[in-house]
Amino acid sequence: MPYQDRITKSIQEFKDAVAEPSLDTVIEAIINKAYERMSGVSLWGVDSPKVSKVQSSPGTNGYIYYLTISQSAPNKREIIYELLHEMGHAFDEIKLDLSDKENSERGRETRAWQFANEQFDTHPELRPYLPEYTEHKRKRLATYGL
Repeated sequence: MPYQDRITKSIQEFKDAVAEPSLDTVIEAIINKAYERMSGVSLWGVDSPKVSKVQSSPGTNGYIYYLTISQSAPNKREIIYELLHEMGHAFDEIKLDLSDKENSERGRETRAWQFANEQFDTHPELRPYLPEYTEHKRKRLATYGL
């Protein structure tokens, strides 16, 4: 598997940040899934005001993606929710249409959360947190008027 050292480091970084051993296997699975498309997945510093984001750049075989997730939220499970959402952007085949940016951006955000929902549902360990996840998603979508 490409990037094995990077994957191992990312998994440990996310496990340490979330600090809920009951979610360690979920984190491992999600990070491994992310690296199906990403060349890197990391966390911003705890005190960083920066938000989670996916960066992409054209490569020889399509786009190269790198995710950086904020860990500044007091509820550290939000790191997982943000990771799932940002992965949704990278796995989305429809790119932002700058000629209709507002509508394109709303569709992009909706599709990213749909991807996050699908991934969330594959991990039974996350089910107890569904109300919390749903509220987090609602707040994030509201920033786009959705």
